[in-house]
Amino acid sequence: MAIATGFETKLTISGEESSFGNAETGGFFEVGQKSSSLSLAFENINVERIRGDRNSENILKGTESVSGDITVDLAPDDIHNIMIVSVLCDDTDANEGGSGDTYIPQSTQRSYNIVQQLSGTIDGSGEYQVFKGCQFNSMSLTVGATGTIETTFSILGKTMAQATTHPGSSVTDVTSSERVPFTADDATVNFNSSDNGFVTDFSLTIDNGMSAIYTVGDNKPIE
Repeated sequence: MAIATGFETKLTISGEESSFGNAETGGFFEVGQKSSSLSLAFENINVERIRGDRNSENILKGTESVSGDITVDLAPDDIHNIMIVSVLCDDTDANEGGSGDTYIPQSTQRSYNIVQQLSGTIDGSGEYQVFKGCQFNSMSLTVGATGTIETTFSILGKTMAQATTHPGSSVTDVTSSERVPFTADDATVNFNSSDNGFVTDFSLTIDNGMSAIYTVGDNKPIE
């Protein structure tokens, strides 16, 4: 029998209320997710000096940024809804309860602190990776004739810090009802306000085309 290895991860999120990349200490909300790949990356700078073995003398740390994906089975979850409107740069949360609200693309780019909690570390205390200045760059969803509605969100961020305790004053977990995902039979596809009963699968991709921008004197991206 194969034995699974790795860490159990938990994602929580909080909007950055004061400024881009600011550390948030207020309330955080759990993200109901299937997988995540958030990470901090550095640019490597090779010094133009060759050693006797013909390799570079030093490698310096250059600019840094956060990137990665969060994949979810779309569910009646407030946070899933906020992630969608964030991709659309909408400053108003549409009602995910199906009361007739419409997602409308706008121009307000929100930023978030996202905390990835790793359980099962060697000392048993767990570890918290705090990603700051995170913005939702793109999303893609697929609706088949059966199954769940898998949705992937791509993130760009400013920086990451490590902590041994959660930075938030509170964490609101996903409820049992919010964990139940939508399935294909919960969806309808309309053309010109008319229900189309012949669609066997449907996919949608929204991409804002964002990339990290740096200024002289700072190795972290600006908003």
